[in-house]
Amino acid sequence: MKCNSPCLRLLWIWLVGLVVLAPATGCKLFQSREKLTPVPVVFTNTPQVGDLFTTVNRRTQNVRQLQAETTVGISGVPAKLSGSLIVERPNRLRLKVSPLGMDSLGADIGSNEQQFWVWVKSGGVMADSMLMFANHQEYAQSQVATVMPLEPRWITDALGLITFESNGQYQGPITRPDGRLEIRAQEPTARGMMASTMVFDPKTGLLKQKAMYDAQGQMIGYCDIGEYQYFPEVDAAVPTSMTLHFRPGTDLASTATIQLSNIRLNGLYVDPNTAWSMPNPVGIQRVDLSRTPITPLPMQSAVSTKQVSHTAENESYLPFRGKWLTR
Repeated sequence: MKCNSPCLRLLWIWLVGLVVLAPATGCKLFQSREKLTPVPVVFTNTPQVGDLFTTVNRRTQNVRQLQAETTVGISGVPAKLSGSLIVERPNRLRLKVSPLGMDSLGADIGSNEQQFWVWVKSGGVMADSMLMFANHQEYAQSQVATVMPLEPRWITDALGLITFESNGQYQGPITRPDGRLEIRAQEPTARGMMASTMVFDPKTGLLKQKAMYDAQGQMIGYCDIGEYQYFPEVDAAVPTSMTLHFRPGTDLASTATIQLSNIRLNGLYVDPNTAWSMPNPVGIQRVDLSRTPITPLPMQSAVSTKQVSHTAENESYLPFRGKWLTR
C-alpha cells in the first residue's frame, strides 16, 4: 500500500493530537465556561534569553502528567468529536475521541517510548478502518518521514510545554512589531537539526505560536495557542484552546481547532499495560509507516508569496522561506 495525501493527513492527526483534519473552511467550537486562573506576570521588562529559558523550562518540568477532556471541531463533519486525552512526558500520549460518545467510531491515537499509532475506526471520514503505526527510530529513516517528519515532543509543544535543549541553537529573543518575543531555533530531532520559530508573551513567558520547517526551509506546520489555564499549586500553565495548521499553501493544507477542559495535572493513575499500549483490533487493515512507500506529492507552488491564515486574536508575523508573512 502506498501512502497518499489522505494517508498523510491522518499522520498529521498524530502530530497535533487531533482526529482527522479536513481542508480549512473555518470551524468554531463551543467556548469553555470554566473560569480560568490568570497567569501571573513574570517579566516587567524584556527578559534576557537565560531568564526566559529558565522560566519556560521550569514550568514545563512542573508538568509531568496531564489529563483533560477534549472537543474537536472538524470542517465538513456535522458532529463534534469529543473524548479524553492523557499525556505523560516526554513521549507517552493517548487520545480517544468519537462523535456522540460512539466508541465504534472516531479514533484512537497514541504514543509510547517505542512506537506511535493512529487507529481510525470505520464510519469516520475514511470508508474503512485502518491502524497506522511505526517504531519511532525506524520511522525517522523512512520514506514517509521525508514528507512528514514527526516528533513525539511536538505534541507537548502544542500544549505549550516547551523545553529549551542544551544542545539546541537559539537566536533571540527579538521583539516583533506586535510586541511579542520571537526565538528562532535549530533543534535536535531524530532526523537531525530542524528549524523552528517560537513566539512568546513578553510578560508571562507563555508560548503563543510555534512554526516548524523542513530541511528545504518549507513550513511543515504551525500552531496558534489561545488562552491558558494557570495552576498555582505547581506554577504551570496549559492552554485551553489551540488552532493548528499543516503544510499551508499545499495540497495537504489542513487546519483544525481543539479545546481542553477539566484539565488535571500530575497524580494521574492509569494502568501502564493498557494506557500506553497500541490496541490490537481484529480484522482491520494495518499499515507500518516505516515500510510504506508514498505517492509523489506536487511541488509547493508560490507559497513564499502567499499569506497564511491565522486566528483572529493573533496578529501574527511568521518568517517563511526568508520572507515575512502578515495578515
